Amino acid sequence: MKKPKLIILPLLALVLSGCSISNIISSETESSNSESSLNESSEDVSISEDTSTSEDSSISEEGTSEEYADEFERFRKTYPTDPIIPYEDSDYIVKDFPNGFTYPINARVQPTNAYLEFWHPETELNFRISASKEIFNLIEQCGYHDQKYADLYFPVTLNLKMNGKELTYYEVGMRMKGNTSRTQFLDEHTKDFIACISFKLSFNELWDEDIYESFGLKKEWKKSTHPEWKVRDDRTFMCDSSGKSGMKKIDVKWNKSPDPSLVMQPFVFSFFQRNGLISQNSTLATLKMNDTRFGVVTINEPIDKHLLRRYFDTDSAKGDLYKVGWGETEAGNNDRVKGSLRYEDLRFDSEGKLLARGIVGEEDKFNYYTPAYDAKEYNSKIDNPFEKIVNLMRVLKDLEGKQVAEYAPLLEEVIDVSSFLRYAALCYLTGNPDDMRNLGNNYYIFFNPSEGNKAYFIPYDYDWSLNINWYGGTLDNLSPYHSKHEGDGRKWQSNRLFWATIINKDHHSNRDPDYDIILNSAYRNEYKNFVSQFSNDSQFSGTYYNEVYATYRTTYENKTTSDLDNRIGRLVSPFESTEIMTGFINGIKNTIEHQL
Repeated sequence: MKKPKLIILPLLALVLSGCSISNIISSETESSNSESSLNESSEDVSISEDTSTSEDSSISEEGTSEEYADEFERFRKTYPTDPIIPYEDSDYIVKDFPNGFTYPINARVQPTNAYLEFWHPETELNFRISASKEIFNLIEQCGYHDQKYADLYFPVTLNLKMNGKELTYYEVGMRMKGNTSRTQFLDEHTKDFIACISFKLSFNELWDEDIYESFGLKKEWKKSTHPEWKVRDDRTFMCDSSGKSGMKKIDVKWNKSPDPSLVMQPFVFSFFQRNGLISQNSTLATLKMNDTRFGVVTINEPIDKHLLRRYFDTDSAKGDLYKVGWGETEAGNNDRVKGSLRYEDLRFDSEGKLLARGIVGEEDKFNYYTPAYDAKEYNSKIDNPFEKIVNLMRVLKDLEGKQVAEYAPLLEEVIDVSSFLRYAALCYLTGNPDDMRNLGNNYYIFFNPSEGNKAYFIPYDYDWSLNINWYGGTLDNLSPYHSKHEGDGRKWQSNRLFWATIINKDHHSNRDPDYDIILNSAYRNEYKNFVSQFSNDSQFSGTYYNEVYATYRTTYENKTTSDLDNRIGRLVSPFESTEIMTGFINGIKNTIEHQL
């Protein structure tokens, strides 16, 4: 994301007072190898059931705005490096993953032993995040109250225990994430935690951009003069012993859905992986921020170029990547449309060029711009940088009025159709009301340059699935060929791709929109075979779901207590039941038996 060079704001530091800064930006960071800094930030990494205040995380209620500004001054002028990781690659526990998935041998980046241990379902992870109340207040202000600055990161210390191994990372960037899940999470007066949030952690933030000057946090270091800059810029999480091949970011999600089993996302994403789709990893961890326990949370691997490099070789991984959801059609227009790949939703100027700040573009929260097709990876320096996705929409529109033999080669030039049919079958079986098919939402498109920029579809955001939904209905009794957006008031399916591959228009009257697309029976048969194959997979069963549940529950059952349980009206992380999810799996299997 491009950030403006300089935005003049009131110095938010001056309106916050009454607290001292935490050791993330304290004088202890003046020495990159300070023993006192290491001890204070990693003494109590595990999340204890003891609610007493530990010495290493206490935050004084004394303080002044001058003291606050002084601490930020130290942050700007000091350049801490993390304690040396004492573990060799051979020290990490590497086991076969139960879903049998492995990354392709020709991927640009192979998983490290640390990475493999981190994502394994039998690994115990304990996250401890430390920061001052001022830092958390900035995260709330920018992430909720003024989302113009929602993509800015603020510095925290991360301590992690992984199967007993202790790791410390200084000045990790933290910001809120999510669309509907953003909320006020601090008490207005005390700045204590009053709610759970989902957030993103970034491990290579530099704070050297002009925008951070407005917050008193612009660091005074440069690539050319400070070796620490390069160290930070290259920092990855769960890397090998040379510091390479790790992750730049991770996502942390609280159990907002709510999922009574807690294991829905690890189950679903591993099922996508097992059956041949590009998919993020997912697991559980305990979370503590300062002295507040948040119970068990979900850790997800972001969908970004670093994930793509684990699936593709060097040349292929350079392809364009879009995040797709609902978005505005043009600047100043309050209309929002689904991400259903409709060419009609595009807006062009008098010369036939895409309107700037239209439905396709690069998100710019500084200027309140969120397109439905958000370009995450693309070449902004070429003419028509968004032509690949525009062409995909154009081809889908041009399916109308053509015979199957005429349009099939055109469609197969722009989409890996077999991969899409796998994706569609798995989406059906995992019952997400908020996905591409049911709401025109929550998926990524990757254009593979090694295959003529064919499109691949990547699942995203599955905290609503397996009959966990917000509208009270059920998806396990729907036909595999259902024709409605179930998460959008049962409106007709508006994505032409489904009408060409799965839905037979001749079986439906009074359609709106009324697409003149002839179903390709070969595609539908392939989809049917995938649905049958995947539904009969031993890992798509209530029995296996309970195995996943038991694995995580054994690890975390005694560590689920959250200090916010009573405040939000329910248990945050209960490990309560698998009944809803296993009931859905059994129900959809029954539907398939009678309707496929």
